[in-house]
Amino acid sequence: MQGLVDEIIAMQFAFMMNTRMSTIARLLIDEIERAPRIAERLLFPSDRRLRRVCDAIIAQPGDCHDIDYWAREAGMARRTFTRLFQLEIGMGFAAWRRRVRVIEAASRIASGQPIAKVAYDLGYENAGSFSTMFHRTFGVVPSALRSS
Repeated sequence: MQGLVDEIIAMQFAFMMNTRMSTIARLLIDEIERAPRIAERLLFPSDRRLRRVCDAIIAQPGDCHDIDYWAREAGMARRTFTRLFQLEIGMGFAAWRRRVRVIEAASRIASGQPIAKVAYDLGYENAGSFSTMFHRTFGVVPSALRSS
């Protein structure tokens, strides 16, 4: 499953999902039922300050503090924080946090939690915006996890 998570993380979402991306996403969704906490398998920075921020977000994926807050928590200027995060993880902070949320969401939905509750718990204002983001990421609507 680590390879599937790595593939999802590496995907570029500025375009429509192709067949390969869709197949990987569906396979990952199938595997989620077997591993309830895959969010912990995301890439993590080696810098201890950034790791502390990432650990806090994993612990509370619905936290809505902005990047300036997290940069201060790491003891860095925003620009330093964003550059170092990009360098260590290979993606921006917002993209990484969004991936944490979507993987956590998939795990919670697969375990039976209501979609609306998951959406609100993970910081989305409504279930509709959450469903749109989930579909863009995995190529399926959140309710597809219920039928798998």
